[in-house]
This record gives sequence, structure tokens and C-alpha cells, in this order.
Amino acid sequence: MLATKTPLPLRHISLRVPWHDSGWTGRVCDAPSLNGSCLKLKRIATSRNDAAELRVAGQAISALESSEWPCCVAERSTFMAPFEFTRMARHPYSVTSAETHGHFLETPLRHPAYAAPGVPFRWMRNDNMESLRDEFALDVDLEREPKLPFKTGWVQELGNQRALLDTFFSHIHPEKSLCFFYAKEIPL
Repeated sequence: MLATKTPLPLRHISLRVPWHDSGWTGRVCDAPSLNGSCLKLKRIATSRNDAAELRVAGQAISALESSEWPCCVAERSTFMAPFEFTRMARHPYSVTSAETHGHFLETPLRHPAYAAPGVPFRWMRNDNMESLRDEFALDVDLEREPKLPFKTGWVQELGNQRALLDTFFSHIHPEKSLCFFYAKEIPL
């Protein structure tokens, strides 16, 4: 947690979104198999199912079963959707490292209309923990990180995560902070 209750300075954030061929309105792309730009995002490149997406092309995800949603929904492709929805999220380590993370259950994530989930990647990397600790007087400690049977650069320990996430989001001031959306690659 923060060492002081002093309000942190206002910061703006950026969020990466996948390219969409007909605007970010909560719909599946009109021509999903032709959208190669979104394949620059690893989770989409390894999970996209062109045949399944073609069957629901152009439809709003609100009209579909969640099993029919394209994989890009988890990558913020719906950030301008004019409707609320809830998606079930599964931690990737719960599948790849069941011995250490298998107890993590699927979690419902509510997405209000026009919202986008934010992941502060830099803040959650353990190689940045010490500099963030020093800059913000945080109670984070690499020694608290668990010794895992696999290599990871992500902060794992709950106390470290809370201190980092609470501090990051304390910089975001409602109605004042700006959010800049960008796509990793665009076809223009």
C-alpha cells in the first residue's frame, strides 16, 4: 500500500485494442478472416477461429452466446460497445501451470457500456518492482514472490500486486484523466 495518503498526481493512460474492420461497436468484424492486423496480438493469433467468426460476422456479441464470441473480446475489441456484458475470464496459468495456479477459477468480469479493461503491463512486471517501490514508497518486495517451477516476469504475490495496482489506479482521476486507445497494427 502507499506510505502516504497524499493524492497522487493525475495521469493519463493508453489502452491497446485490436483493429476492427467496422468500428468498435461490440460487433464481430464484418470480414473476420480478412482482418490480419489483429493477428499482431499473440492471444488472437493463437486462438482465432476464422470459420466460427465467419458464421457470426457482423453480429453484436450481445445477441450471441458467449461460446460464439471471437477471442478478440478478451483483448478489448468491444471497448466502444453501447451495451453492458459480462465475460468469464480464466487465468492463463490455471491451464498451463495447474500445479501452482489450477485453483484459480473462472471469474466473471463485468464490462459496462463503452468501457475497456485496463492492464498496467509495466507495473505488473517484476523487473520494474524495485524502481516503482523507490519512486512511490511502496510495500513491495521481490523476496515475497513465490519460487515457481517455471519462469515468469509477472508479479505473483498478492501483497505486491495490491500495492502496485492500487498505486497505478490512484493516478487515474475520474472525469479528468484521459484514455488514449491505440492498435498495435492498422491496415492503413
